[in-house]
Amino acid sequence: MRKPWWAVLGIVVLAAGLGSWRVCSARTEAQHQRSEAMTKNLLSKQKSYPVGRFLVDLPWASDDLSWVAARNGAGSYIEISQVGLEEARRIVEARAEEWRAKRFDPEEDPQQSPLLERLVESRRVPNTWVLFFWQLDYAKIDSLKCEAFHWQKGRLFKFKRWGGEYSSGEPGRAEVVRRLEALFGSLQVQDPGTIPVEPGFCFEGTIMRGSPTADESGEQVTVRFGLRNHPDVSIVLRIYTNDRKELDPPLLELHRRQMADLRREMPWGSVKELRVRESRDVNGLEGQETALRIRCPAGHDYYNLSWGSQGRMLDLYAPWILLEMNVGSAPDEETVMPPSLDEATILKVWDSIVDSLRIRPTGSKATADRVPPKEAPGGRPAVQP
Repeated sequence: MRKPWWAVLGIVVLAAGLGSWRVCSARTEAQHQRSEAMTKNLLSKQKSYPVGRFLVDLPWASDDLSWVAARNGAGSYIEISQVGLEEARRIVEARAEEWRAKRFDPEEDPQQSPLLERLVESRRVPNTWVLFFWQLDYAKIDSLKCEAFHWQKGRLFKFKRWGGEYSSGEPGRAEVVRRLEALFGSLQVQDPGTIPVEPGFCFEGTIMRGSPTADESGEQVTVRFGLRNHPDVSIVLRIYTNDRKELDPPLLELHRRQMADLRREMPWGSVKELRVRESRDVNGLEGQETALRIRCPAGHDYYNLSWGSQGRMLDLYAPWILLEMNVGSAPDEETVMPPSLDEATILKVWDSIVDSLRIRPTGSKATADRVPPKEAPGGRPAVQP
């Protein structure tokens, strides 16, 4: 007996749907396997980076792209150049010559004296120089600015705009030089891949041993990491001591403001909150977390993941921290780069990085390889106001 046409049609449709389901299921399974393989490859070996007084683990294929570091009161920024000693001397002399060549406005100083007040070479700390100069737009009053240089093991450290204004008298200059000598004496360049085992502030392969003095008040560091073969991935870690009048707003408060702006600017439905966690504590650090997926006008997805801790006032071991990971080009970037990692891999790599953030162990338990994430020094000294 022949089946009715509609029954035959139903069987054909059912068979086609089953075939499509099998194809989709196989494709999903293949995508899952590729995602698992990529995640395993990225996280199979990790490298610990000392940043400030903390450690963070990143995939071995990570590269530190740029650093910005400062000790408040000791320099707005610390710049590092890889140069030999003779080249360092030439750089310092060339900088001094720049200030010699600049002159006061004739209305302020008819003699048009050079802005360089003097160049001092330290007698106590080798290869250390301090430039004292007048500000270009200042009258020749009883105050000075300075820049400081220190060379050590192939690195030239430059402290820009160090500490504000100082008396031009000999006691004022001598005090500045003395403080800088103490600061440079605490610097120690580390061998590549080494994690220091003594207390101090780490940046760009260097440790500034000890703690800030009361007049320095705090520390700050920013480092940007890239991921080899994944040019669309960037990881940024910012840390600074809370030495202002009050704490900065918590991460979720900033997130709510960001979401309000995005909903005004982006098409409806293009912004997805993957995570909004009011509490995600990590190795004793109180924190909050957000994760966004944004569909860009170019048609690709952009991921922004953030973990932040407000910290406590004047506590070197509970500072303000913001860790971010961006994947894919942002909506306002001209160069279009779709994400090179799928969403599952992004979240797993992110969780691994966040969970690794911890205080750098010091003392006999610390090692120069990969320090266990949950080890931390017992005490948490605070900077005295």
